[in-house]
Amino acid sequence: MPLRGTPHSIRRRLTVAIAASGVLVLSNALPASASPYGHRGEIVSGYDTSKCLDLDAFTPQNGAKIQAWDCNGLLNQDWVFFGLDGPRGGPLGSSIRSRLSPGMCLDEDISSRTHNGTRVQLWECNGWDNQQWTRLGDDTIRSIHDGRCLDLDIGSPVRNGTRVQVWNCARADSGPNALFNLPVSNQRWDLPTGLPPGDPPPLH
Repeated sequence: MPLRGTPHSIRRRLTVAIAASGVLVLSNALPASASPYGHRGEIVSGYDTSKCLDLDAFTPQNGAKIQAWDCNGLLNQDWVFFGLDGPRGGPLGSSIRSRLSPGMCLDEDISSRTHNGTRVQLWECNGWDNQQWTRLGDDTIRSIHDGRCLDLDIGSPVRNGTRVQVWNCARADSGPNALFNLPVSNQRWDLPTGLPPGDPPPLH
């Protein structure tokens, strides 16, 4: 099924610049001929490095569960960052697309008002800001929609199937020096190192 607002005609790539605050900022400063494809591969939890961001049961459909699962190198754990403008005027960000079905995006569930614990799911890519994410230099991935962090639920022991959600971004030390400390480990993600040359995901 063709995607509404699919950025086939976009001929630019979001590049990463380091702001004075140390935050990685997305920019579209590259020439029009540059590729929009960014990092690609597994997204590994900083809390438990044996666990990867995983599309449950290889089910690329609207509402499919996003969870943590033992890293296995399979296609349902393969993700690609793709730079785009939201067709409804959303902030500039990156969608995170499933390699199993490149027309499906990591999506913050906005069927009701978002809050700590709002689930993250798979949904047909539409360019809305709840499908746009900012990668920061502290290894967090933050929702453009509400600024919350992609978060591994550690309310109970982490296991295969543990849910992935959004939560207020937090530091490991909440004291007076919190800004100089790392984020809590369940909000840190080891990102893919790069897209293999000549291997962009087919978008259709």
